[in-house]
Amino acid sequence: KGTAKFVIGESKYTLNDKEVEMDAPSYIQDGGYTMVPVRYVANAFGVSPANIMASKGTATIFAGERTINLTSGSNVAVVNGNPIKMATKVVNKDGRLYVPAEIGRASCR
Repeated sequence: KGTAKFVIGESKYTLNDKEVEMDAPSYIQDGGYTMVPVRYVANAFGVSPANIMASKGTATIFAGERTINLTSGSNVAVVNGNPIKMATKVVNKDGRLYVPAEIGRASCR
């Protein structure tokens, strides 16, 4: 459906050659994992902001026929009730939930 490019340490990303501002930068977590705010990964896959719910260290994303549940401190994304192990844990940093960039490959297609 398109291409998204996140640059480590920047509060913006490129979506189909259009620059999009974020309110928090991506970063590299110990172990070399690229961490990106949940909201912007979901947006990059075409999920509207109205279909992203976040509260107290959890996020639920409604992506078409998929429902994705993420919890801070867990390395498991629950997709339509099925657990999918991620390479690293969801992180709550400065009031934002971050996921490893792989979440898009695993869950939002």
